[in-house]
Amino acid sequence: MLPDVGRSREAGTVGEAGSHRRQRISRKSRGRRAGRGGPRFNVSLEFHLFHCAVADCDSRLKPPVYKCEAGHRLCHNCRGPRGDGHCGICDRATTFVHCPDVDMFIDSAKVPCPYESFGCDRSVVYHEIPEHLDACAYAPCPCLVPGCHVAASPPPMLRDHLAADHAWTVHKFAAYAKAYTLRIPAAESQRLLVVEADDPRLFLMSLRWRGAALAVSVSCVRRSDAAGPDFKCCLWATAPTPPDARRQMERRVMMETDVASCAVPGGPALENGMWMHVMPEMLLGPSQEVQLRIRIDKNRPAFVLTPECP
Repeated sequence: MLPDVGRSREAGTVGEAGSHRRQRISRKSRGRRAGRGGPRFNVSLEFHLFHCAVADCDSRLKPPVYKCEAGHRLCHNCRGPRGDGHCGICDRATTFVHCPDVDMFIDSAKVPCPYESFGCDRSVVYHEIPEHLDACAYAPCPCLVPGCHVAASPPPMLRDHLAADHAWTVHKFAAYAKAYTLRIPAAESQRLLVVEADDPRLFLMSLRWRGAALAVSVSCVRRSDAAGPDFKCCLWATAPTPPDARRQMERRVMMETDVASCAVPGGPALENGMWMHVMPEMLLGPSQEVQLRIRIDKNRPAFVLTPECP
């Protein structure tokens, strides 16, 4: 079962217990004119200071922050689209004014990533935590082997668990945007691909027979399988010229696609994603190996084929 990340987990280190929950939040010490890159110090502040004052809302405050005539800080939705409306705290009509000083404070309050114990060392602006959780590479995922109840961070922990406890083969790639060659027996159904770059990620290569063809797919293992694609994959299979061919010929099958996200065994990324179909005539040797080349790129506005990915 995945850990329950409640507000106390999301906000990082919790202070002393009491009637009010307090959170140690890292804030930039600016002095008179200090810049955004200046020194920082830790303070303990109450949660409600960073949330909309309307009890039924309780959303995280994010710039621009507004307050009513009585000083209640409300989120954009609760103050109304024009800024002059009804304050749910005062229960009367009021005029809201922008609070640039509060904006500066809200934008500089950082907390440790909720997945710090899984390896993430980032400090995140408090109101940006939901977005960070969707993208964090260290968010724990369940083991990809059905029946195993281990949950671990994909890049180091889940990779090591699958390799040590389930004997999965792991291929380590040094960088993105480089082509690597793999030769895999058709009988194997899963391989792990690890890109050990500045943004380490774990990818799952799946092989299965679909009719008369061997289907190959690649997905990114991460908890948020609903997140948009962050990577593209160029995958191609090659086979030598048949011995009875009259002339030299090259047989190649290629697929270029966004890399879907996979959070659970047999999830939508595997069943509904793109598959490259390799015909049996392209398999090599008695063990029926498929010779693959693969390149994984970080997503950019435009993906252009290069000589490495013909």
